[in-house]
Amino acid sequence: MASCGKKRKYLDDHIKYVFTKITKNGIELPQCVICYKTSCNDAMCPSRLKRHLSTVHSDLLNKSKDYFAGKSISLKRVRSDRNADFHQGLKKVVEASYEISLLIVRTKNHTQSETLVKPCILSAAKLVLGEDSYQKLSEILLSDPTVKYRIDEMADDVKIQVLEKVRSSPSSQFSVTRLQMYLSALNCLYMHGSLKWDPGGGDDIMLPNGDNY
Repeated sequence: MASCGKKRKYLDDHIKYVFTKITKNGIELPQCVICYKTSCNDAMCPSRLKRHLSTVHSDLLNKSKDYFAGKSISLKRVRSDRNADFHQGLKKVVEASYEISLLIVRTKNHTQSETLVKPCILSAAKLVLGEDSYQKLSEILLSDPTVKYRIDEMADDVKIQVLEKVRSSPSSQFSVTRLQMYLSALNCLYMHGSLKWDPGGGDDIMLPNGDNY
């Protein structure tokens, strides 16, 4: 978030880019009404808001302004609801989206989230648990662009964690130059299982199959 200069203001027309606003410490921040992602104040401009819509929610590009306005109203209801169980449920919905995305990336078939995984979940929920569970699980976002976004976000997090571990490692032989070489392979490693590396046990990164890299 910018610490100086004039702060951007939310405009009602921004809802057509799938964003509403929240206010923190007197500063307006854009919040997506679909995935609930909150961005910094600097992102409160049409080009950046539209980029989020076109890259993360491209399946909604043809939706009307009224559609997003309806989603905004639903989000405001969520904010105003003080029931802890309700908010915990919303958190679990987002968490489930990430967990399923992680499982999907390991199959190397991202498109099945929307065409197979979610329909199976909803069908089973409706038959076994009833309509209420069906409606709740239908809130899990599993469109192809959303899954890609989740995967990219988790992969970036892995890179950040490894970078932090390397920089805090007592080993002077593990240089940042070598790290950059390893980072190019991290996305591949991330897709095939857990990345194991003991910062106190040497400079090698252990691959999921037990080999050193």
